[in-house]
Amino acid sequence: MITNKSGASEALIRSQPGSSVELQDEVPTKVTNPSGAHPLAEAPSVEHPSVAEAATSASNQVAALDEVDALDEVEGITLFSVANNLQTSLLSTLIAQQTKLPCVVEADYTRRITHISLAVVDCQGRSRNALRKLVENLQNHPSELRVVLLNACAEGEQEELLDWPCIVGVFFDDTDQAQLTRGLQCLLGGEYWVPRRLLHDFLQKNRRAPSPRKLDIKLTKRERQILKLIKNGATNSDIANALEVTEHTVKSHLYNVYKKIGVRNRLEANNWVRDMDSL
Repeated sequence: MITNKSGASEALIRSQPGSSVELQDEVPTKVTNPSGAHPLAEAPSVEHPSVAEAATSASNQVAALDEVDALDEVEGITLFSVANNLQTSLLSTLIAQQTKLPCVVEADYTRRITHISLAVVDCQGRSRNALRKLVENLQNHPSELRVVLLNACAEGEQEELLDWPCIVGVFFDDTDQAQLTRGLQCLLGGEYWVPRRLLHDFLQKNRRAPSPRKLDIKLTKRERQILKLIKNGATNSDIANALEVTEHTVKSHLYNVYKKIGVRNRLEANNWVRDMDSL
């Protein structure tokens, strides 16, 4: 919820009326064959492209789509909101006016995000799982996105999303217009915008003295390569491309290295490796 200077409060997300589409059944058309011959007997032969030609065509289509995606990316802000109503439109207009950048509204994630300077995710109206899935998709997007949570609930589950590297800012649902404007300007300048309490909790949870036992753990060359890539924020797909292996192979290596270093997930592995300059 964004509070204006007069003190009035407006909910940013309201329920969107449902819509229905009426489908008309197709009436089958009877086809006659005046010659009386079996229809398959007169069917002309069709030359099918070879497997190599089909693969080449598909590859060219993918390359063309990738090129279009790259050309479509511009400076601007994408606002992810589940409601397409007046309140969302007003919020988008406000963001555009205050940042002097175009702001477009998307209901959900798409790989063809065009405005990539900042991704603003409105938390209202999204379930915990839907919100986590959206953040995961934004984290794995081909372009490196900076993501901001808007209308987050203080001391709620949404604060846990700060563990994702793509999250660079959090605005609670009691944020006023002046704070939102200042925060967005800082974020566009490459800074972070995180409430002091959240920053304190994050540091308390993730900071620890380096353990000398780390030096005694024997890692293979491949495992060290993977840990270095994790330290740089690489996804499984990024690691597979860098090492020219399949994602299944990457997952197998991760399972083994997690057991060796005694961690349960990627975040803990990143915390373990970040002070290991000798890898």
